[in-house]
Amino acid sequence: MKPPLSSNWIPWFVDIYTKVRYSLRYFLKKHNISTRPVYGEINKTKMYYNEAILENSQYVCTHGLFLPSYITIQNKDILRICKLINLFFKTGSI
Repeated sequence: MKPPLSSNWIPWFVDIYTKVRYSLRYFLKKHNISTRPVYGEINKTKMYYNEAILENSQYVCTHGLFLPSYITIQNKDILRICKLINLFFKTGSI
């Protein structure tokens, strides 16, 4: 995670990929950190529907989790989120 590089740069999405995204999401929620799964596979939407399995798209959509990113996020918030994620994986809180 990075703080804004300048006043003209706004982080849009900050994401993490893990096989245990729902456990991580629950853990972060217990610490008042809001997250959400990444968008679904585009080729599975009504507009672009295709039965093909696109491995990269499928991986991103089943393992990805959007972390907080907003214009007023402060460095202390980023550090707290990173510390909690590290704690989650170090302690096996899954």
